[in-house]
Amino acid sequence: MAKIVTRLCISLLVGWLAITARVASAAFEWFSDNDGVLQVSGELSRRVAFVEGIQALAATHDGGAWAMSEQRLLLFAKDGSTVTDIDLIHHGYGHGVTLAVDPYDDSVWITTDRSLLLHMSGTGELMQGVPLPNVADSITVALDRSVWMVANGQVLHRGGDGSELDFAKHSVGRTAHVAIDSLRGRLWVADDEGLKRISLDGQAMETVFTSSISALRLDLRSGDVWITTDSMLIALDAHGQRRLEIPLPSDRSDRVAIQFDDETADVLVRVSDKLLRIARDGRTSTSMTVDESLLLATSAPLRAAPTIALVRPPAGGAIYEPSRELTIRIGALCNDKRCDVPDYVDALDVKVDVNDVPANGSRRDARAGIVVVTPSAPMQRGPNRVTMQATDRHGNVAKATATITVLEPAAHSDAQPQAEDRPDKRGEQVPLAFKAA
Repeated sequence: MAKIVTRLCISLLVGWLAITARVASAAFEWFSDNDGVLQVSGELSRRVAFVEGIQALAATHDGGAWAMSEQRLLLFAKDGSTVTDIDLIHHGYGHGVTLAVDPYDDSVWITTDRSLLLHMSGTGELMQGVPLPNVADSITVALDRSVWMVANGQVLHRGGDGSELDFAKHSVGRTAHVAIDSLRGRLWVADDEGLKRISLDGQAMETVFTSSISALRLDLRSGDVWITTDSMLIALDAHGQRRLEIPLPSDRSDRVAIQFDDETADVLVRVSDKLLRIARDGRTSTSMTVDESLLLATSAPLRAAPTIALVRPPAGGAIYEPSRELTIRIGALCNDKRCDVPDYVDALDVKVDVNDVPANGSRRDARAGIVVVTPSAPMQRGPNRVTMQATDRHGNVAKATATITVLEPAAHSDAQPQAEDRPDKRGEQVPLAFKAA
């Protein structure tokens, strides 16, 4: 009977996920049950692996997913084929505890019950392996590709090479959840004592919520933090101010999980056998009953990259004023799509050269994504080369080049007839054509 109920729940979930996946991230194409890993394909699901006891499932940017049980670590391709299958026990790593996907190359960091931190490539190669002082039960990877963990009530910070990074020691609850806001330079730790906001050097810590927390999820774009307590789903803004409170079903067990959909900015809340989709404004758009053994994959981690382009005068354009200001547009891509993250854009280091000479000063409007610079010396007649570079605090770089042609003054006067030169055309309607920058 239990098997029949589970199959029915899976059938219902597949239909719900098939609709969800059309408008959401690829994460919701993947889920697991007691018997293994399944993938949504159209209106159907297919079992891609029989692996009991999947305890962590995370999507990758290419449409695949990492899955981990106590004994095995697997990577599945978008087509459902198995790319990597590692027997953790056979290799002496111990039992798997938790995992996090690297935001840029889809490699994976895992922790084990032998107090190990392991970094695995998509081909199954062990890239890094370092001991930890205790077993880490929560892990996340920052945009600078460093790793943050909570182990036995202590926050740990390791570099991409596994080396220990400086961080002032703070005690937190033994059962904790951790999230790193790389765009705003803060760490969030939730435990049975509440929610703490910690500076990335560890020198400043503030408790912003004082009730026991069972789940935590960060919306990196807005900075919102979603948490669950015994009875409520709560959203706090980037400053820790309470923004929303939504009651949770009263007839529930302790099994609670929050997933975030980067495509729609919705959250999916798993409460016992209920799965809720909740919009950022608190509206519950869908709700369904699922088997308690079902586990949804976490979304591929958000990765940010800068963008830069010359917009005024446009690249390839011609001007007459050799000392004219240059207007540069800077911005961000989140998972390869344009996104509005002013904090990230404001922190970009922007360099502009005109004919290999750095331009003078700049005026910046981060919310509009605009930087205005002036050439250090008047541009020469004819073509001039403009090179632009934007670098974020994590080392990601965007580069662009453009050519601006400065015309001779004589060409300017010949090319711009005045209204009084054509009295017969005054008052005539003229169609306007616009060229996108």
